[in-house]
Amino acid sequence: MIPVFRFGVVGVLNTLIHFSIFYLLLNIAAWHYLVASLAGFVLAVMNSYVLNKYWTFAARGNGVGREFLRFVLVSVLALIFNLLCLMTMIDGFDVAPLVAQIVAIALTLLLNFSANKKWVFASARGMSG
Repeated sequence: MIPVFRFGVVGVLNTLIHFSIFYLLLNIAAWHYLVASLAGFVLAVMNSYVLNKYWTFAARGNGVGREFLRFVLVSVLALIFNLLCLMTMIDGFDVAPLVAQIVAIALTLLLNFSANKKWVFASARGMSG
């Protein structure tokens, strides 16, 4: 299977994890939308690292510590980006939280793929990092 397709499969699974946790915490537990999104994002990121490292990018290199730090950095930047998108759409434009989250996740996925392919897992695949 090609890496782009695999990334898409992992992305769909991570999106389902993120959105499901967000939905449950927002609507069932009545958490604030930012906290609900943070919880969903953290669980999706943990799943994402394992699946993208071993399945999508087949990264087997020794630099796991450095690679994981890069992954966490990209994930944190993506989280900040996701939350800023949510705040802008919800507080600035009065977009419904669920709709805003769908848009924010789509935009965040684009950022994540590029950074993971070109920076996080590139050197573990024998490419320059």
